[in-house]
Amino acid sequence: MSANRQHDKWKMIGEVVLVDYREYHSKAARMTIKNRIRGIHESFVDLLQFVWSRDQEEIKQYIEKRKPEDEKLQKVQDKMKPEIKKMLDIEPIPASSFTAGTNILGDSDLDFNIPVPDMNLRKLLILATKCGNYGYDFADIRNEGQPGVNYVFSKFVDGVEIEVKLNHAIPYMEVMDKVHAYLDHQMPKERKQTIAWIKQHFKDLTKKRANTEEAKAAVELAKKQYKEFKALYYEHALYPMGLGEMMYPVK
Repeated sequence: MSANRQHDKWKMIGEVVLVDYREYHSKAARMTIKNRIRGIHESFVDLLQFVWSRDQEEIKQYIEKRKPEDEKLQKVQDKMKPEIKKMLDIEPIPASSFTAGTNILGDSDLDFNIPVPDMNLRKLLILATKCGNYGYDFADIRNEGQPGVNYVFSKFVDGVEIEVKLNHAIPYMEVMDKVHAYLDHQMPKERKQTIAWIKQHFKDLTKKRANTEEAKAAVELAKKQYKEFKALYYEHALYPMGLGEMMYPVK
């Protein structure tokens, strides 16, 4: 395929991502939540099938190239899981792009979700202290003000960033645990590999040097496409798991 045709294909894929995200998250689109969730799943799968049909040989080569990195990540994950359980006395749940098989070359961390029963401020402070004693630094509060809020602590092990995410157990198990069950264990392998391939493309575009206003605009567009592609990736898991709430706001 010529360079121009490759560019046109990826430009079209980026446009599809933006259009799909806007359509299913717009109040102007008079759809029920159920129809939005089903539409996201169906359109996302259609996109993956299109890319797989065009790029499957390149995708397979990419996944083969990723294998040494996957082996390293697996070793680090196997080492860290028992340490985190010992640290917090709660069973950690590996839940990163690596566990889903959608990780990209040179840009993968390892996430461990911690469903904390009856979490309150006192328990959070105790667990945060334990994380600090094991060398983790407080990194972020994500989804603040929502039931799915999580408190992130991180450190590097063997050059890999480890993120420990303290979650309220009930909302986590009701939604995100089911989402990860699909992404990590039920989604077909070809779709996982295609997702990694698409993510790699968008990520590469976000890292391009931008010396002109046009180039800067292209990088910002790629960042938006990458962000919205990942949002659709997570939300497309809602439909097969029978979940009835959107993960990103309709506005």
